[in-house]
Amino acid sequence: MAGETAVGRRLALACAIAIVASGCGGGSVGATVPRVAPPSVRLPAFTHVVLVVFENHEASSIAGNADAPTFNALARRYATLTNYDAVAHPSLPNYLALVSGSTHGISSDCTDCVVRARSLADTLAAVGKTWKTYAEDLPHPGFTGGSSGRYAKKHDPFLYFRDVAGSRARRDRVVPFTRLRRDLAARRLPDFSLVVPNLCDD
Repeated sequence: MAGETAVGRRLALACAIAIVASGCGGGSVGATVPRVAPPSVRLPAFTHVVLVVFENHEASSIAGNADAPTFNALARRYATLTNYDAVAHPSLPNYLALVSGSTHGISSDCTDCVVRARSLADTLAAVGKTWKTYAEDLPHPGFTGGSSGRYAKKHDPFLYFRDVAGSRARRDRVVPFTRLRRDLAARRLPDFSLVVPNLCDD
């Protein structure tokens, strides 16, 4: 997912984006307390949120790096979550916390563990909003296996939640990354999109 791509350029034109550098490659581990915006600060109106997750590199190794022009252009134009850090090691607990606010006691990259709790998918559904995960190298929509080629389930947090994994309709919202281009072209981007890497681009 690194470098200049047509999809990256279209994302820059099509939607609001937040870029997360989780610091799993050796940065500080520990949750940070989010800052509360002063009452006078107003949030901008937006119709779509696309959250692109990077890991295993410090934010400082990407920000301003000439080898990552697309990522830097998106960060300048939209948003970078500079106060977001890894909450644990390895990957999976961080992804679970990202979409639910908790690691749910999971401390490994297990592929058969199940979370019986609410996630962002439930919060969005409760207010009539749509969501989708675009997972790099996912073999097909709704795939629940632990890995396939360069795809790794540990990067795909919604599939760990029982109410997603147990529902075909919800599982089918987890799709291959290649669907992002199609959804953008058809103007069918969901309200919230989570874009996750494969094992080479994480």
